[in-house]
Amino acid sequence: QLLKEPSKFKIWHAPTYNVGSSPDWVANHLNHIYQKTYSAEVVIGENQVTIKTKIALGGPANPPIIKADVDYIFANDGTLTISFCGDVRENAPTLPRLGIELIMPEGCEQIKYFGLGTIETYPDKFKAARFGEYELTVSENFVHYVRPQENSSHYKTRRVIVGKNGGYGIFVEGAGATKDFSFNASHISAEQLTEKKHDFELENEGKTFFNIDARFTALSEWGELDIDKENPRLFNDKHIEFSFKLSAKEV
Repeated sequence: QLLKEPSKFKIWHAPTYNVGSSPDWVANHLNHIYQKTYSAEVVIGENQVTIKTKIALGGPANPPIIKADVDYIFANDGTLTISFCGDVRENAPTLPRLGIELIMPEGCEQIKYFGLGTIETYPDKFKAARFGEYELTVSENFVHYVRPQENSSHYKTRRVIVGKNGGYGIFVEGAGATKDFSFNASHISAEQLTEKKHDFELENEGKTFFNIDARFTALSEWGELDIDKENPRLFNDKHIEFSFKLSAKEV
């Protein structure tokens, strides 16, 4: 009931005023990523069922941009843990992002999270933000730019829930070695932000696009060097691992 469409891995985000690598993203068809599943194995344990898969993510007429082992662990307590272990193609450009997109039905308007706020934050845009517990709506979360572009993400989030006020929502937190992540919730898809040229052309799509990102590249690819080896500004990793734990909880 909390998903309007099947979940999917997401690499694309709308380009910004800082063009950066976006021409390379388009050349590699990152705006048309599809998943190919090579194998799936079901392993039944005492307190959980695990679906172990081998997948590739890539655009049409291009070699895969990422190949990965992905485990879906369904536990007795009602949680789902998604563990991703993948390798990025050697000649891949700086990637926009990597995470999961959950498309939720209309009415999933409430956001509660612990992380950086209240403004939008990114790996190169967060020093004016403060850690705390924040609550807002999906509509309030959207940042209007005259020319539509990527907006409204929240970097270094520890936990978040998106759902219906007074009802249930999808609660997400890091699992294993994943301490924090970026998230975004919007009524406007990355594809619409890419296509439209003016903010007055944007239309509410009648659903909530809830993105959970393990990595998100800096909006500006210029400036300070990546001196933080654990959290580099640019998504140039050739190997990436992350785990998210999802559950249904009251908002």
